[in-house]
Amino acid sequence: LVRRISSTDFRYMNSIPLDAMELKIVFKTIDADRSGNITADEVLESFEFHGLSFAKEEDEANFKSRLRSMFELHGTNNRLDLNAFCHHFGAIFRFYSLEEEVEMELIEEEKEAIRQTLRLRQSVRVRESLRESRVSHSSSHASHAS
Repeated sequence: LVRRISSTDFRYMNSIPLDAMELKIVFKTIDADRSGNITADEVLESFEFHGLSFAKEEDEANFKSRLRSMFELHGTNNRLDLNAFCHHFGAIFRFYSLEEEVEMELIEEEKEAIRQTLRLRQSVRVRESLRESRVSHSSSHASHAS
């Protein structure tokens, strides 16, 4: 399991589906000193032992930085117990290369631009419909007046 988690393919997915028993096995594998808590460094050591590697130094630095910051955010004294590890697994180990992060931001910006365009088109259609309704209503008044 740890080897699977450490694989290149995993790092580029949002998360890997593991059940509670599998997460417990992974946790125990990482918790080599059997303290009942793990640190970011223990995770990195275990993952590197099981084949974690990166094509670019920048990707490795980003992954390690994100991992450490997630432990700071979700841990107690930068340590996670089994429950915290299981609860935050997807957030802790999600990884994107810098290019993918920029690409995802661009996609989100494009989606927002499309949403704005659709809202604008809808607004224009409503205005045109109201205008046509007024024109039709005033022509119908004019024909009744004559």
